[in-house]
Amino acid sequence: MKGVPIILVLLFGISTVYGQSPGCTSEVSFNTIPWSGIVPLLQKAEKALISDRLFAGVRYRKFAGDHVALRADFAFEQFHRSYNPGTVWQEGFFRQFNLSWGIDYRRRFRSFEPFIFLDCTIQKTRFEGSSGGGIIYYFENAERSNIAYGIVPGTGVNFCFGRFFHIGLETSLVFLTGTTERIYWPYGYEINKTVEKRNYTGVSWKPLSGLFIGF
Repeated sequence: MKGVPIILVLLFGISTVYGQSPGCTSEVSFNTIPWSGIVPLLQKAEKALISDRLFAGVRYRKFAGDHVALRADFAFEQFHRSYNPGTVWQEGFFRQFNLSWGIDYRRRFRSFEPFIFLDCTIQKTRFEGSSGGGIIYYFENAERSNIAYGIVPGTGVNFCFGRFFHIGLETSLVFLTGTTERIYWPYGYEINKTVEKRNYTGVSWKPLSGLFIGF
């Protein structure tokens, strides 16, 4: 992750140069929505996810015409989850990397710019957790790692302020297929370790998958 700040500076510099030129040919947008944390944060406080990130993702767009653009998106999510309603407790760490690239089509109506898009995506997820408690003080460690590939169609709208600044909203469907591996061992003993592997396919809807600030 040490290279991420450098990449952001370079992308921001590129967008600034293009923004100062007569014909803007690219843009950079920052996603300010930590989507994976919104729903849990609306639940009970002890189930809340605590974000360790400063931003939810960055997107780069390269215009290929008046209405078409190529796009690439990188997102990183990292959360710490704790749950302790009484004698039973749970704690876990969640990390997810997401890389997407695709194309979008948009039309501009003064300061209102609706668009549709289609992305290909690669997603890598890892979770490390432990739980225990109860009358017999049961204790278990678990690790889970997923890698998935898929497509993400969606739609959105930009609200443009001047020529080189906008705020955008997106909603999307996520179609994923991949493999998951789960490792767990009761009471922390290596002799009890169990490994499970399986393939999976899933569809999810993100009604607000992004709140972008773009340059």
